[in-house]
Amino acid sequence: TSEMLKLLQDADTVSLLVFNDRLQWAATGARIGAARNDLLKRVAGLFPGGGTALYDATAAAYDQLERNRLPDTIAAVVVLSDGAATNSKNTNYQALLKAIATDFETRNTRVFTIGYGKDAKADVLTAIADATAAKFYAGSADDIREVFKDISTFF
Repeated sequence: TSEMLKLLQDADTVSLLVFNDRLQWAATGARIGAARNDLLKRVAGLFPGGGTALYDATAAAYDQLERNRLPDTIAAVVVLSDGAATNSKNTNYQALLKAIATDFETRNTRVFTIGYGKDAKADVLTAIADATAAKFYAGSADDIREVFKDISTFF
């Protein structure tokens, strides 16, 4: 995540939703130029642990962008997860896919997904990305910078 924050331009707007079994907004609608250092410190303190509220986090991030989207901007969610949804209150996977599906006109926020870990559920993360005409990536510590660089080309 720190690599993605470093790749964004100062004028870009970013929101950061940290999740395990709970969702916690670290930033919403912040200009990256002013927030980058604080967000990098926040990300440096993160570590994997707890459950995974994947569906809840994806829906919350998507909804936040759709509600606060500025005209003529590119809106995208980047989800870094193992693909498990062990602690989502919303357990209806199909409902999530329907809720985030793009119509290419009024609802066109993309959800890029990165499967992290050897047991990442690529099928779940691919379906989430596909619903929004985005892309799934398999990521590891060795190639995560390249994955973020590729995602940043969509902006």
